[in-house]
Amino acid sequence: MDSNNLPVYPWQVKPWQLIQSMVTTDRLPHALLISGLKGMGLFEFASNFASSILCEQALESGEQCHRCSACNLIKAETHPDLLIVEPEEEGKAIKIDQIRKLVSFSQFQSHYSKRKVIIICPAEAMNTSSANSLLKTLEEPPGDTLIILVSQQPSMLPITVRSRCQKIKISATSTEVEEWLSDKVELEKIQTALASGCGPLFFDGKEELDQSIDRKSLLDDLELMSNKQKDPIDTAEQWSKKQPHETFFWLLNICQDMLKLSSIDNPNQAKLVNQDLCERLHQLAKQYETKGIFNIYDKLFEYHRLISTNTSVKTSTMFEDLTVEWVNLRRL
Repeated sequence: MDSNNLPVYPWQVKPWQLIQSMVTTDRLPHALLISGLKGMGLFEFASNFASSILCEQALESGEQCHRCSACNLIKAETHPDLLIVEPEEEGKAIKIDQIRKLVSFSQFQSHYSKRKVIIICPAEAMNTSSANSLLKTLEEPPGDTLIILVSQQPSMLPITVRSRCQKIKISATSTEVEEWLSDKVELEKIQTALASGCGPLFFDGKEELDQSIDRKSLLDDLELMSNKQKDPIDTAEQWSKKQPHETFFWLLNICQDMLKLSSIDNPNQAKLVNQDLCERLHQLAKQYETKGIFNIYDKLFEYHRLISTNTSVKTSTMFEDLTVEWVNLRRL
């Protein structure tokens, strides 16, 4: 099988070949959990596989033919045997009514193909009720239905859900990251990508330059609050106007870097997400007890989980809690 002709990114070749071998040997399970970090192209991988399953004349490699009626319906997003379940609004939860629709869909007879395919993305956006509603279908799925869960945070899924899925993890080696980004972004971005563990696609594109500005502005805010030069309530109000997922993501990475720097003598030896901010982060980390930074990190992680699974939480209250705790951290 020529990997150059596969409909996937270079770091997805081995998982793709694995999953295709399951198809050819008739060992494909009824449910897959495709996981990996941000920027690995997880949804594209799942979509390509769904297209491969539904295509009427798929090649031996698994690539869809792009000519049959099924491929045309997929392209038009009207294939009756494909259901994509995602939050109705970005950053919100997948509701129980959406899972009930999924259950009904799984019980219908397929129209064109031997199988029906359901993609749930991001799977961790299911709240407790939604996940529980999915369990019975995972336990006793209709024979012609394949359920694909896509998740950047599989640990946030209930163990009862994870245990009923065949796990496919997608990751990229440092060589693959460097090769993919070498002609797309500057060297500093490649080093940041390698340090963060994020996938190549996360740092591929001009929009990430704007993210860099937001990342630095968050550190500006933390420094100003530490020096009593900025009010925590005003800061929380400003943060609440940003994208909460991205804000929590970068705050988590800033705290993670500070924790690394607080445990070593030479900051230049640390492998950081925000490598370009190493000196500033080191100076900030030296001001606080490690325990206090850990408490902030734990709270950030929990809030990030909550906004992914609960539509009713108030991010403004979360940010106020974080900023007030930040200015009250015990100093060394």
